[in-house]
Amino acid sequence: MIGTFDTVVFLLYFVAVIVIGYFSYRKIKGKKDYALAGRSLGWPVTIGTLVATMIGASAAMGKAGTAFEYGIGIMWSPIAIFIGYIIFSLFIAHKLRRTTSWTVPDVLEKRFGRRVRQISAVVLILAVISIFGAQFIAMGIVFQLAGEPMGISYQLAILIAGVILVFYTTMGGLYAVAFTDLLQFGIMIPVVAIVLPIMVFASGDVSFSELSVRLEPRMFDLFRGVPITLIIGLLFTYIPGVIIDQSIWQRVMSAKDVKVARWSPLISGGIYFYFSIIVVLLGIAGVTLYPNIVAEYGDADGILPMMIAHYLPAGITGLGLTALFAVAMSTASTCLLVAAVIVAKDLVPAFTRKELSDAEELRISRIASLAIGLVGVLFALTFSGIFWIMMIAYGIFVAGLFFPVIFALFWKKATKIAALISIIASSIVMLVFLVIPTNIEAIIPASITSFVFMVVISLLTYRKEKLTPPVLAPDQLLPLENNTSAKGE
Repeated sequence: MIGTFDTVVFLLYFVAVIVIGYFSYRKIKGKKDYALAGRSLGWPVTIGTLVATMIGASAAMGKAGTAFEYGIGIMWSPIAIFIGYIIFSLFIAHKLRRTTSWTVPDVLEKRFGRRVRQISAVVLILAVISIFGAQFIAMGIVFQLAGEPMGISYQLAILIAGVILVFYTTMGGLYAVAFTDLLQFGIMIPVVAIVLPIMVFASGDVSFSELSVRLEPRMFDLFRGVPITLIIGLLFTYIPGVIIDQSIWQRVMSAKDVKVARWSPLISGGIYFYFSIIVVLLGIAGVTLYPNIVAEYGDADGILPMMIAHYLPAGITGLGLTALFAVAMSTASTCLLVAAVIVAKDLVPAFTRKELSDAEELRISRIASLAIGLVGVLFALTFSGIFWIMMIAYGIFVAGLFFPVIFALFWKKATKIAALISIIASSIVMLVFLVIPTNIEAIIPASITSFVFMVVISLLTYRKEKLTPPVLAPDQLLPLENNTSAKGE
């Protein structure tokens, strides 16, 4: 049961993020401060912001609800994400940190020209906004539940949360986002990943032995619990999605040195994996505790909020709801900042053919953050299904841009025409497989198409004298002794 004290605890969180936003605003002196927090983030903040960003609404409420249906088989999603973090941390992070390029469109323009930068910037912004919108819907649901004693409606919850999020992101940039993420990390891991499972499984209402007897064997089978096509689809989506995730690139470039940049993603991936195990187990426990949840509410995404309200004591319940709200808010603020920075750093210069000054880029970033945030609030208040269209853009982003980005970073024979055709062809294949009913996950043939076109056309059009070197080629990296951000390595 949600009490007034729990609501007060929840609202105190908003006071904290507003204060963080105000003090972060005072630290902003230029575009590097706004987009990269002055390249000053140490271990705790970098790890905290990475974990808080990756644990969005889908990694918490959504994953618990999906585990209710599929069981432990849904762990293929965090497995794929963790693999992506391992690859990124070991092979890309430390090299990317020693370049001057930290956005996907910027990297693609260096190898393939302005047209590829334009296309990739548009696709990236649409993909990020789609995730941004989904988080807003989750925030409204949790805020409405926490504000129940005060009569706060879903619409009012969206409005309040949206205004506060847009305020601290627009004003404080990555400083505000990173330090609010650290606060969110400090709430969600202890409460949701430690206290909640202890309270649930120590209550006597459910036990592992009881679950193993009462539930179908497939619920505890990693390979038989979900269709093989879904497993492959998750691997094809999340491994490359993590590797070219713009928010992760931004954190790497914001770290104070190469060591923090290289190993923070790996540590964060491990924490995320642990969190996912806990959430999946709680979702499976929900089959016994809330067997009628789908019939009553339409889906099982409310398992975690229901457990928090039922099993945590007063005050801690407020922290638990704050934790669920925070996971959505951290991802939403990251998406908003990434979209705004891409508009200022990549989209406007790509179409105007004019590089912006430091002051102009900062001003446009803030204007874009405000505009995108307000549009997101209006969409969440007005529509329920608008964001599924934008989710297609995320699939196109992963399937269409992954191989062009990887080849831009590492393969010397990659060509501009190959990148353009690869992006266009994979996008068409993605849309075709989404429209035509089939058991094949659309991202699989789209990714294969991207790879084949990228390799074949590059080999056919390769001219050594016309190519630029790979972005992460050894001779293209800044020397450690001259790289002011590499101190400590």
